[in-house]
Amino acid sequence: MTSKTVERWTALWLLQHSLPSLTVNTVIALGLTAFGDGDFAPNLVYSHCIGISIWLSIETGLHFLVPNRKQQWRRLYLIVPVCVALGYLAGLYLASWLLNYPTDGLWSEQPRLLLGYLLLSLTAGGAMSYYFLSRGQLA
Repeated sequence: MTSKTVERWTALWLLQHSLPSLTVNTVIALGLTAFGDGDFAPNLVYSHCIGISIWLSIETGLHFLVPNRKQQWRRLYLIVPVCVALGYLAGLYLASWLLNYPTDGLWSEQPRLLLGYLLLSLTAGGAMSYYFLSRGQLA
């Protein structure tokens, strides 16, 4: 691990990045429960699994594919949507596994619903990435 990597994963850094992400995940779960279908607990599990998976995939993509953000920031236009889609799929299947929900016909039974959630994830992931990267440039 480089010193920059160790710096990134300090308790303060994790707290500064996880609290806004967990808050957004919880708000999404509340919105899905209030305006959609299902109970709060499963929505919260799905929301946090998907949100945390997206966050980890973006952080991994940034670490390995954008070592110099000041010069290589244009790569983010491709990395963020790809990482959000991968994180969405990983979180969706992780939450289904944790809740013991079947995933066999998931995409064939409700494709519009899942694509809508993917669009929601792309919007939230893009906004959160912009927030954190802008804040990092100001520091």
